Amino acid sequence: MNKNNDVISGATFVTLSMLIFAVSFQIPASQHGLSPAAFPRFIAACIFILGIIQVKASMKGGGEQHKAHDESNESIKSYVLRVLVFLVSCFLYINSLKIFGFVIVTPLLVAVTMYLFNERKWLRIASVSILTTVLLYSIFRIIFRVPLPRSLFW
Repeated sequence: MNKNNDVISGATFVTLSMLIFAVSFQIPASQHGLSPAAFPRFIAACIFILGIIQVKASMKGGGEQHKAHDESNESIKSYVLRVLVFLVSCFLYINSLKIFGFVIVTPLLVAVTMYLFNERKWLRIASVSILTTVLLYSIFRIIFRVPLPRSLFW
């Protein structure tokens, strides 16, 4: 991607987040606990912040880093292949959640994703995978009180 593509994609994420936030007002309010609209609004806020960061970083000089990347067709093919493998991994993740449960499958997806995107330090992959799973499990179970898929093991 070049600088303009990064600005366009960041602006797209900002626009998408505003759309998600606006649509979340159509979700009926709950009488107990946290409103069901809280999670989409939280995600919309995260997407908005990340979109702003992407636009700002690409306007600040991110284009120089991308020039070398754009010149190599091999790296683009490699990137597309990694994204396709990531999409297949997400498909397998969704379909295996009911069988193995959230706690077992989520660290595997995080580890595969980190490896696909060039993280090669196994200690870092293992620690981030486990911490991410614990954090997501805590957020969804404790704060949002969302039941997560369980398996025979967990």
